Amino acid sequence: MPAEIRSFYAPLEPSIYWDSSFSIAVHDTSHPHHRDCLAFALRCKQEKVVTTMRLTIAILLLLSLAAFASALEPNLPHQREL
Repeated sequence: MPAEIRSFYAPLEPSIYWDSSFSIAVHDTSHPHHRDCLAFALRCKQEKVVTTMRLTIAILLLLSLAAFASALEPNLPHQREL
């Protein structure tokens, strides 16, 4: 599926997919489009747009918590059967 190219100044949608090249440009200060991409990322943050970066972090956090909980499970006291 080809990427859809949009203007950084267009109205924002509630959620936006950031591809890897955009993510690299946001963080790499030597990238030719760093300033424009960083400005757009900050705009998304200010307008509380959900981006794939935030979704990825949330998913990784949930997976980490699930792994932690399952690691603790054998040490938890068993509930009595009703």
